[in-house]
Amino acid sequence: MKRLRLAGAIAIVVLFAALAARLVPPYVENWKLSQDMTAIVAREESARLGDGVLQSLVSQKGAERGLPVRPGDVRVDRRGGTLRLEARYQVVIDLPAYTVRLHLSAKGQ
Repeated sequence: MKRLRLAGAIAIVVLFAALAARLVPPYVENWKLSQDMTAIVAREESARLGDGVLQSLVSQKGAERGLPVRPGDVRVDRRGGTLRLEARYQVVIDLPAYTVRLHLSAKGQ
């Protein structure tokens, strides 16, 4: 009986580790995208760029990180003389018995 419990516990730990291996990377890449967006905002020339150019830059950074960020997912806010960028997008992860849609948001201020 003890061996059966131990085998069950090991199976559960392995299952959670496999699940984490699939779900954690998009969150890490989203965090890195936020850093990229903050770096874009920090550049002086970014304030002079058009919204479409900024949206394309963020989309390209997302693509470099394997994230499905489209230019239309990026919001540019210039209120108060401060440039802010926000990207809202979904990452779809297909698991053997279930499909997970992660709704992610990255910001650069």
